[in-house]
Amino acid sequence: MESWKVLSTVVGRNCLAQYNSNNATLCRETYHLEPAHRYPERDVAGGGNASHNVVVYKTSDVVYDLEHTACSSHQSPRLRLIQEAASLSQTHQDLLRRRRAIDKEKNTCTVRMVADYVFYDNIGQGQESTTLEQMAFHVLNADQIYTSTEFVQRNGETFSGFGLAIHSTKIYADPNDRSNPYIGSNWSVEDLLTAFSHEELNDVCLGHLFTYNDFKGTIGLAYVGDPSGRIPGGICSKRSTNLGGSANLNTGLTSFLNFGSRLPRAVSYITVAHEIGHNYGSPHDPAGTSCAPGGSSGNYIMYPSATDGSRPNNNRFSECSVKDMGATIENNGGCFLKRPSQQECGNGVVEGDEECDCGSTEPAVCWERDPCCTPGNCTLNETAICSPEASRCCSSECQPLEAGILCLRGDVEIGGCQQASFCNGTSAACPPGDTLEDNTPCNDGSNVCDHGVCNGSACTLYNTTECYCSREDQLCEVCCVFGGECISTFDWPEAENITVHPGYPCRDLTGYCNQDLECVYVDNNDILNDLLDNLKDLLFNLKSLTQWLKSYWYWVLASFGGLIILIILLQVTYRRKKPKKTERGPGERTDGGRPVGRRGQRGRGQSGHGRSGRGQGYQRRADEISPLIERTSQT
Repeated sequence: MESWKVLSTVVGRNCLAQYNSNNATLCRETYHLEPAHRYPERDVAGGGNASHNVVVYKTSDVVYDLEHTACSSHQSPRLRLIQEAASLSQTHQDLLRRRRAIDKEKNTCTVRMVADYVFYDNIGQGQESTTLEQMAFHVLNADQIYTSTEFVQRNGETFSGFGLAIHSTKIYADPNDRSNPYIGSNWSVEDLLTAFSHEELNDVCLGHLFTYNDFKGTIGLAYVGDPSGRIPGGICSKRSTNLGGSANLNTGLTSFLNFGSRLPRAVSYITVAHEIGHNYGSPHDPAGTSCAPGGSSGNYIMYPSATDGSRPNNNRFSECSVKDMGATIENNGGCFLKRPSQQECGNGVVEGDEECDCGSTEPAVCWERDPCCTPGNCTLNETAICSPEASRCCSSECQPLEAGILCLRGDVEIGGCQQASFCNGTSAACPPGDTLEDNTPCNDGSNVCDHGVCNGSACTLYNTTECYCSREDQLCEVCCVFGGECISTFDWPEAENITVHPGYPCRDLTGYCNQDLECVYVDNNDILNDLLDNLKDLLFNLKSLTQWLKSYWYWVLASFGGLIILIILLQVTYRRKKPKKTERGPGERTDGGRPVGRRGQRGRGQSGHGRSGRGQGYQRRADEISPLIERTSQT
């Protein structure tokens, strides 16, 4: 992964400028800066230098269909059942181990980043270094949000400085590898999270899967932590037994594809923070309260539909969230560690002044992954000039690749603004490719290029701003402010007829346009859908049953054997107690005047759904926190 550093500060005139490794704030406007070579993703990137080798765009210029981008975590009855079933297998010691007082020195949740093949092939462009770069960017941005948040304990006291750190990485780069559990594209979001939960994640606080599957309006899902500490799921949860076998419920996922359109980075990084927020115990912010104010200040991170980061509240947690998250950290954060140094050699991510990072301190493991790297100290070996794991234009022989080799795919052919990049033969770094001029139409005309990124509004072509039309037949048409009114480009004589690109927001950020240019409204309280989901998910599907049989075959065998033995014992007992027949004459009675034996009444057992007492308490809590999958219509 190629690292780049801030070379200069952002200087503003007559206003305060602030910057960090991810963005710069100038005159109350946030500019996202990223190396040009990082593009095909529309990301909110970092950096403090706006020279020609970076792409720069304003948060306010990000236009995306946020209403049809949602999180489904609180709606999934299936996830809710999984967490409930897991709670029954807990022991009292399990609860005691999780519960602890706040230790402000142990303030870091470690994260294992996992990329499936479609993320590797699309967002990572088929390169491990690019894939690592993209995952690391999102986790490190989430860390900045979390460390700056003041969480609230149960006693009302606040604490801050609690964040995330990358523990390790895993990339599934071979779609034909039979050991790859994420082969195929016909995944539902619940099935994919369930599959990911079967990975072994006991050694980390959280696991997060990065994918590029299109779930048609859902871009994130995660198990919701329980602030009371009684129901497994979320931060620090260990492997537990549930309806589908054993699984780790300290998991979540984010998809970077929605209705056929790639998420802008300004949206994707908030989505990752949102899903991790569920792991931290926060449900969605309730509508109609101060925790979902909307308006010019915008909604907070845990709003059910995706936000684009353009409004003040979009990068913050609400007062509702910080209370639930604070209680979850207090009760469940027993696996938190002391914050590592700024760079962590051995986590597979090149950070700070590291020259490489093979992901292990074991020589054999390190050299198998990166023969150019010295295990243990993250420096190049004596004969290496570069590392292919850290630089796109480096060969497996640790030398720069020859000139003309493609190192970064462009996206002009698919409606973007970034030209392809090629190695120059002298440097291991992938040089920045050319970008289309500003205001060049992209995304089939729905947007225009802005500093190399296709997220500018087409309304800038007419020197005005974009707005959302309210007429039902115009919801997926680009509307601009003409003469002080919000008018569709179809109704303005001087404008081209422009439609919203599929996957982008409509209905004032409450829905998404689909491929048929219909605004799909995101209703997270749709009772009918909940009922249908319940009927569907309460039934064991074949995959879950097969998985359970594979995992617990010995119980099946033992039960069958026990049944055989029981039948034999009953037969033997019956024969011993059966009276001998005696010959009797007419009119004589058998002993006792009636058949020997007794008919017993078999009691009926209760099903899992008929639990009373404590079990019902678990059910209520699960419902209250929307436990399992949190579908983020965008976040």
